[in-house]
Amino acid sequence: MKTERGSLQSCAVNAILLLFQLPLPVYSVCIIRFYRDFLSNIREERLFHMYNGIIVLAHGSREPETMKTMEEIIRMIKEKTNNSMIRAAFFQFAAPSLEESVCALIEEGISDIRIVPYFLFSGIHIREDIPKVISKLEKEFPNIKLSVSETLGADERLAEIVADRISALPPAASDIAPSEIA
Repeated sequence: MKTERGSLQSCAVNAILLLFQLPLPVYSVCIIRFYRDFLSNIREERLFHMYNGIIVLAHGSREPETMKTMEEIIRMIKEKTNNSMIRAAFFQFAAPSLEESVCALIEEGISDIRIVPYFLFSGIHIREDIPKVISKLEKEFPNIKLSVSETLGADERLAEIVADRISALPPAASDIAPSEIA
């Protein structure tokens, strides 16, 4: 049931005015139903993403510059998804680890965690290593839902980025006509 914000507010005012005229048992049932409906509308319309945690899982590197790149990616994803519960994690060589990021989201009350591998290919880490870590986490936190998306893989949008990078390169010597060299 979707309603406009204004009608929810006017409904709340009318409900409060009417409730003072009702006997206590009826009053209690009305309050419970009102808040149940109100909260389900908010969740459906605006707050769905706030109940889900997202972990963007990268390989990791010993190079500190990679942390800055990942922070920037996370910032952009938060803006595009309007979800503040997005965390970075690294499989190796950097922190936070996948386990640490899962625990951080659980501490914030998140019970549905979606893991997005920031990997191009489905190599050994994706096929074997990461599923082992997730299996361990599922045993440790049986009430937490963990799901994993596919890798970035072969995607037209990635091809566009590579094409943009190619066109940004200076022309190769073989691209210059002999008449331009002289």
